[in-house]
Amino acid sequence: MSGALIWLIVLFASCLAVFALRRYEIHKFTKGRKLQEIDVIRESIKDEAEFSAFRDVVRVIGSSYAIDPSLIRPDDSLESLARVDSWSLGGGSERLSDWLAREGITQLPKRVVTVADLAREVRLARDG
Repeated sequence: MSGALIWLIVLFASCLAVFALRRYEIHKFTKGRKLQEIDVIRESIKDEAEFSAFRDVVRVIGSSYAIDPSLIRPDDSLESLARVDSWSLGGGSERLSDWLAREGITQLPKRVVTVADLAREVRLARDG
């Protein structure tokens, strides 16, 4: 076997492993959850402005991390999302950070640990 062929095989196996591990992390994150319309979550978020921010945050997280937004919950930790993203070299976190910067948030306070916390921070930024 030539050296180039061996490198191609190693590269292919590495890519396959990263893809499989990323899918596994997403599966762990969403395990046992049922799809839930975002309007159902509305019941736990009373403030209209906060719900609007939550809806936007969930949509951006979903597209950034390739997770169905209907599987994201207010109490999901941002740390667990970072674990999902670690297998895609931080691309999802980068997309989320870019969106947050457009919302006027360049650094998250330590108190922001869940999706609901992030939605509150977005609402505060929007309120000025």
